Amino acid sequence: MTGSLEDTVQRLFCDNGFSIDRIGKSLGLPYAKVCRILKAEYLLNKLPSEAAPLNKMPSEDAPRKKTLHLKPDNIARLLELYGQGKTIKEVAAVIGCSAVTVFRRTAHLRVRRAGADRRLKPKEVSRLVYLYQRGLRAQAIASCMGCSISTVHKQTKFLRH
Repeated sequence: MTGSLEDTVQRLFCDNGFSIDRIGKSLGLPYAKVCRILKAEYLLNKLPSEAAPLNKMPSEDAPRKKTLHLKPDNIARLLELYGQGKTIKEVAAVIGCSAVTVFRRTAHLRVRRAGADRRLKPKEVSRLVYLYQRGLRAQAIASCMGCSISTVHKQTKFLRH
């Protein structure tokens, strides 16, 4: 994706008020790609009027959405990146598909990320609890310790109750 394409999509969406469908048709881009560009620019969530109504059912005449079928070389690249410890979002950005596609493909193949089974050592747990008692927020502790926020919450659960 080039910067000029992102700028064009942003200009058409914000300045000209084009819908996502209209942008896609005018630039020859699929709906999902326009959405990805707008989400990357943090623009899509600002206009809830763009979202399709929940009660609207697709008509039988409407074309079906095309699903992204990953080619074998993309699957190999996905497995390689995920095995190196990259996150699902990072892998999706490199391959050019959604994070859901990466998640489903890795779950289907039962692939685990490198370092995913790493447990905190007792010394790390005591440091985590110390930081929590000092008043640091879970997000700050997680970035400091190199673990997830949910790990911080699990380890400090007994302190909160």
